Order: sequence, then structure tokens, then C-alpha cells
Amino acid sequence: MRDEFRNRMREGRSRWEHRSKHSHIWTGVFILLIGLAALLRTIVPDSPEWVFSWQTFLLALGVFIGLKHNFYGFAWLVLILIGGAFLLRDFYPDPSIGRFIWPVALIVFGGYLVLRPGRKIGSMKINTEEKKQALLTTPPF
Repeated sequence: MRDEFRNRMREGRSRWEHRSKHSHIWTGVFILLIGLAALLRTIVPDSPEWVFSWQTFLLALGVFIGLKHNFYGFAWLVLILIGGAFLLRDFYPDPSIGRFIWPVALIVFGGYLVLRPGRKIGSMKINTEEKKQALLTTPPF
């Protein structure tokens, strides 16, 4: 029992060390792009306002988090949906279109949760075939 715990701790530490060696590069690239965007806004004062809005920042942050974590989890999707919904509301202020934005965002998010390929259950990652096998062999009650 104690050896198993130690092995799990070592494995977790090695994964964290491997991840931390390269994560600063993506963070640096993201900060660099924000700085370039701010410089571009200063140089070109007539640029579209939506390019430098908080909605666009949420979209960029969602893409950044998705790339950094290989689009695992759904935090990146939430950020993209929120930023995209508010940005679309700014582009199409017509109330007839605006009332469809949030329902469509919720449908996309729910569809992602249902259709994502692999899911962790406990500490074991299972794939679609293992899910099917587990459903077939699990008693109903």
C-alpha cells in the first residue's frame, strides 16, 4: 500500500515536472501576443474596437487554454462560448437574433459534454469501447 502511494506520487511529480518545463513557453507566447495587440492598437488608432474588447480577450484566452491543455476539459470551451456570445450580440444587436445566442451556446456546450471522446472516471481514463463494455456488464440495479 505504501509503495503504491509512493509510485503514484513519483508519477504525478514527473508529469508535473514535464508539464512545467514547457508551459512557460505558451504563457510567454500569449503575453507576447497581448503586448503586440496593445502596440498595434497604439500604432493604428482607427482599428476596429471589437479587436481589443474583453470578448475577444475571452476568445483568445479560451484558445490559449485549449492549446495548452490539448483541448482537454471544458474551461476553454466555456470561455470561447461566453466571449463569442457577447461578441455576436455586439455585431448583431437586433433582438430577434440576440435571443438565439444563449440557447445555441448551451446546446453546443451540452453537445460537447455528451460527445467528448474520452472521460476520466476516478483515476482511470476510459475510451468508448470500454464504456460500451462497462454498460453491457453492469447490472441495472
